[in-house]
Amino acid sequence: YLNAQLLWNPEADPEAITREFVEAVYEDAAPHVMDYLAALEGTTEDQSIHSEVWDGPDAAYITDEFLASADTIWEKAEGEVAQDPEVLKRVQIARLPVDYAILEHARFDGLETLEPDKGKPWGFRIPEELSDRVDRFFDVAESSELSRIREHGITVEDYKAGWTSFLSAPDQEVRSSVEVSNPTADIRYGFYEGRWTQLPDFEELKPVSEGVTENVSLDVSPVEMSYGLRFEGYFKAPETGLYCFTLISNDGTRLFIDKELLIDHDVRHMAIPMGNLIPLEQGFHPIVVEYFQSAGRKHLEMFVEGPGLERQIAGPQLLWHKD
Repeated sequence: YLNAQLLWNPEADPEAITREFVEAVYEDAAPHVMDYLAALEGTTEDQSIHSEVWDGPDAAYITDEFLASADTIWEKAEGEVAQDPEVLKRVQIARLPVDYAILEHARFDGLETLEPDKGKPWGFRIPEELSDRVDRFFDVAESSELSRIREHGITVEDYKAGWTSFLSAPDQEVRSSVEVSNPTADIRYGFYEGRWTQLPDFEELKPVSEGVTENVSLDVSPVEMSYGLRFEGYFKAPETGLYCFTLISNDGTRLFIDKELLIDHDVRHMAIPMGNLIPLEQGFHPIVVEYFQSAGRKHLEMFVEGPGLERQIAGPQLLWHKD
C-alpha cells in the first residue's frame, strides 16, 4: 500500500500513508500497532543498523528487551479489539512475527529456557508461558492458513513437528548409546558438487572428495558456492542427560542423532539458528549432518550443551568416527 501510494505521488508523507492503512485495518488497535512500528524503527536507528528483508529472529536489533516490549504492545493491541473477532484476528496475525522471534530465541537459549524440576526424568520442565505461546502461535497460523515459515521456508506443519519434539523432550526416554570399535577423533565428511534449493538425497550421490575434520564447518569445502556436505560419525555424550543441539546455517541443514531427525532446517535461508533437545545415554551416538549451499552468503556451525557441558561448538572429544 505504501509503495503504491508513493509511486502515485512521490511527495506524499510515508508516515501519514502508513497511519491511514493501519487505522483502516486495525481500527481501535491502530495506536498500539503504530507504537510497535515506531519501536521497531527506533531500535534499528539507535544501533545504526540497516535492516534487510532476509533478517531473521537473530538479527542484532531483535533483542530480548525489544521483544519483551513488543509483546506488551501487542497484548494491549489485542485488548483494544477483544470484542471484535474480525479485527482481533487481523491483530493476532500481525503479532505472529513477534511470537515467532520469541519462540526462536527460547529455542536458541536451549537448556536455559527450561525450568528445573526434580520430578521430571531429566530434571527440567517446559515453562508454561512458553507452552502457551507455542499453542497460540499455531492456533493463529493454522486458522489463518499460513503455509510456510519465512519465504522459501519450511511448512507450518514441519515447523510444528519441531516444536512438538522440543516440548516433549524433558519427558522422553533416553536414547541408548552404541558400542564403537576403534573410535577415532574427528568426524567423516563428503563433499558434493551441485546447485540445489533444498537438500538432495546424498545417498544417491557420489562425493567428489572425502576426509575427516574436527568439527562441522565449511572449512572442508574447496569452493565458495553450489555444493553440499555430509558429515557422519558419532557424538560422544560425556554424561547421561538432556542435550541441546543447535545448527546455524545458510543454506539448508538437517541433523540426525541415532538415525532420528532432530533438526530439519532445510531449504534456502539466511544464517538462522535452529535447535532441539534430546536425552542421551553416556557414550557414543550415531550422528549425521547434511548441508547445502546454493549461492550468495554461506554459514555452518553446530553447537551443543548438556550435563557438565557448557554450550560450545561440537568438536574435539565430542565428534568421532570409526576406522
